[in-house]
Amino acid sequence: MGQGRYNWPFTVRLPKYLPASFEGSYGKVWYWAKVSIDQPWKKDTEVQKIFTVIGTLDLNTEPDTHRAVEGIAEVMAGSLCCKSGPITAKVTLPLRGYVGNQNIAFKVQIDNESKSPLRNISLGLYQQVTFKADKRTKRQMHLLKGISWRDVNPGENTQWEDELKNIPNTVPSRLGCGCKQIDVRYLVQFYGKPGSRGSLEAPVEIIMGTVALRQERDTTLGVPGADGRRGRSHSRDVRTPTRELQELQLK
Repeated sequence: MGQGRYNWPFTVRLPKYLPASFEGSYGKVWYWAKVSIDQPWKKDTEVQKIFTVIGTLDLNTEPDTHRAVEGIAEVMAGSLCCKSGPITAKVTLPLRGYVGNQNIAFKVQIDNESKSPLRNISLGLYQQVTFKADKRTKRQMHLLKGISWRDVNPGENTQWEDELKNIPNTVPSRLGCGCKQIDVRYLVQFYGKPGSRGSLEAPVEIIMGTVALRQERDTTLGVPGADGRRGRSHSRDVRTPTRELQELQLK
């Protein structure tokens, strides 16, 4: 190759199923193209360019993404010697599969049979990332979207209905096609604090995809009241959860 400037147009067809590009605290999935020029008696010249793979996950190919899902949790309020009664929360979602910019309608049935109020109530969409390497595992949870509600008083049985509006675009569940070292999942999780100790947590796993369901069910969960409207009072958007989610190391 003589002196001068040369252009070499090229294309490379990527495999149909690749894990989405991702970068976390303990691992990453990167893709790059590298050009190397072999120079006799000299160090080879190399140029590298990173590019992004969006990743794909069609919700229409995933089982049960069109069905309603629920999660139930119960906690006994009070201390070991002074239990004051159970508090139960049941979270119901109309669908299991979602894509970015959609709203997630939800219904939470809360039954407080204790003598303590249930405080710091919130519901959020979390990204759960599990990193695996050398027989060790680390897990992190990140809040993507959250909403909070009022306290539930002792003896109160109530229902909270609302929506997580315009959920963010993010990498698909399992990074689209799965990755052995990095597992990405999504949870819609209810949280409440019954007194000074413990917590009430009711998680529901959902599937985040890149291709929406072709035929969505009616996602209205509300039961009309006397005035024909759904109860949505006392809710407000929050950027951070009411509790601190810290990194968990699993042994």
